[in-house]
Amino acid sequence: MRRLLLVSAAVAAVAAAQPAEPPTAQVEQIALAVESAFDCDVSIHGEPRIYELSSGWYVTYSAAGGECDAASDMLRVHGAEHEVLFSRRPDQGQLRVLVGEMIRSAERTTGCRISIGSTSMSEPTGQWTVHYIGSGTNCGEAERELAIRGAEFDILFLRRRAPGAPRDFR
Repeated sequence: MRRLLLVSAAVAAVAAAQPAEPPTAQVEQIALAVESAFDCDVSIHGEPRIYELSSGWYVTYSAAGGECDAASDMLRVHGAEHEVLFSRRPDQGQLRVLVGEMIRSAERTTGCRISIGSTSMSEPTGQWTVHYIGSGTNCGEAERELAIRGAEFDILFLRRRAPGAPRDFR
C-alpha cells in the first residue's frame, strides 16, 4: 500500500510538471527565428511529444541549407530554455548518403549483399524506415550492424529475405 502511494505521488508530481498542451506555438516560433538567422530551412515533423527521460518535450525536425549545423546548435540552445529537445532527422537526400555508407560498411564487414527497397518517414515520430533485402552469407550479422548504426540517426532497417534464400541466424 505504501509503495502504491509513493508511486502515485511521483506520477502526480511528474504530471504537474508537464504542461497540459504541447508547446507547438513555441516550437514554431523558435524554428522561425532560427531560420531567419541562418541559411537553413527547418521543417518540424509532427507534434512535440513528452520526452520520457526528462520533464520536457521532444521535437524532430529536418534541415537543409548551408548553415544548418549552426542552426541546429541554436535550436538546441533555445529549445533547452523551453524544456524542448530538438532532434535533427536527415532529409531524403541526406538519408540516401547515410544509408549508402551504412550498407557499404555492412557489406564489406559481413559479405552479405544488400539491396535497398522502399524508404518512408513516419510523420508523427520523424523516424525513417528503410526496407532492404539481404542475401548471401552473414546477413544476420549485417542486420545487427545496420540496426546499431541506424539507431544513432533514428533509422529503422527492416530486412526482407530474398525469395528462396535460406534463413541466416548468425
